[in-house]
Amino acid sequence: MRVAFAVLLASSALAVAAHAECTIGRVASAPLSVQSNRAIIDVSMNGHPGRFEIDTGSADTLLDPAYAQAAHVGLDRNAGQLVMVGAGGAQSLRIWRGHVRETQIGELKFPDWEYPVLDGPLPSPFHIDGLLGTDFMHYFDIELDIPAGQMSIWRLSGCKDVRPAWTGDYDAIELKPTKGQKLSMPIWIDNAFLDVLFDTGAAGLLLTRGAANRAGASDQVLDADRTSHGKGVGGAFDVSVHGFQTLLVGSGVFTKPEIAVDAHPQRGNGDSYDGRDGILGLGLLLADKIWISFGTNTLFLQTPQQAAKRK
Repeated sequence: MRVAFAVLLASSALAVAAHAECTIGRVASAPLSVQSNRAIIDVSMNGHPGRFEIDTGSADTLLDPAYAQAAHVGLDRNAGQLVMVGAGGAQSLRIWRGHVRETQIGELKFPDWEYPVLDGPLPSPFHIDGLLGTDFMHYFDIELDIPAGQMSIWRLSGCKDVRPAWTGDYDAIELKPTKGQKLSMPIWIDNAFLDVLFDTGAAGLLLTRGAANRAGASDQVLDADRTSHGKGVGGAFDVSVHGFQTLLVGSGVFTKPEIAVDAHPQRGNGDSYDGRDGILGLGLLLADKIWISFGTNTLFLQTPQQAAKRK
């Protein structure tokens, strides 16, 4: 079913001639809101409206079973299991394979798509109808204009570089592809450059214990820190909350940040973080505008202060 979507894109009005020219066009826009540091957009399936969380930490677009029923999604109840991996470890979830006749985001419509439908509530701190994962997003560039309350979907062709049409300054941060079209990005904490997963489905920053060690927090210090609990895909897990001196994300500076560190000493060596140093969520980005360029593996961020500066 997903091959049909790729064919649809290739044959759309925005498709370009076979020359090496970079072409970019906006294919859709949709209302955007932010709840608990997560980005929520409107998605319609089979004509039924829904609220979906933009989740770059999920390789799959997932549907809530109640929404799937309300949207008359065709279900294959013998679909089986989906293994999702999060900070809490791996979790095997029972799923049905759902067939949607038409999916619409803003002006963008595409037919005959299949999605996993969970046999239970979605892993989210509040009610949503679905997660929009990287299986969909990696075909596009995704722009989140938080003050304007709008997400724009851009389609690139033949581009090795792209610049948002924003007034003022902005940061451009290199992204590295990981498993399932996920992305990682560099940050700096005290004594170390770290490579963390960029996960818009997470609220803040979570480090592996090994990454915290490299940034200057010894095991002895972490063991003496205040403890708390995290919860996500894979279940609940213990964290130490450590006060570092400086966190840099692009040109954004956080002084004396308190950062959660996974208390499990070995978890960072496995698949929980795709072999990266941790997870960075949407809530720690000092930006009003965010552009996730899957086409050029770049993350663009613009703060209100940067927007006020003329280039």
